[in-house]
Amino acid sequence: MRVLVFLLITLFPGLSHAAGSALLRWQDTRQSVSVPQTDVTASKVWKLCALYPSLKDSYWLSVNYGMLEAAKNME
Repeated sequence: MRVLVFLLITLFPGLSHAAGSALLRWQDTRQSVSVPQTDVTASKVWKLCALYPSLKDSYWLSVNYGMLEAAKNME
C-alpha cells in the first residue's frame, strides 16, 4: 500500500497541484445576511447545575476547575 501511494505521488505530481488550484479558484455564490444581536437578560436569578461522570478522572477534574473559575468571573 505504501508503495502504491509513493508511486502515485511521484508519478502524478500534477494531481496534487490540480486539486489545490481548483480550491483556490472556487467562488462562493451564497449570500450571507448579518442579523443584529439583541441583548438577552434573565427575568429572575437562576441556579445552574453541571453533572460530571467522575471527578476521579483528571480530565473531568480540570473541566470542573475551569467551570468554577468561569463562574467566579461571572459574579
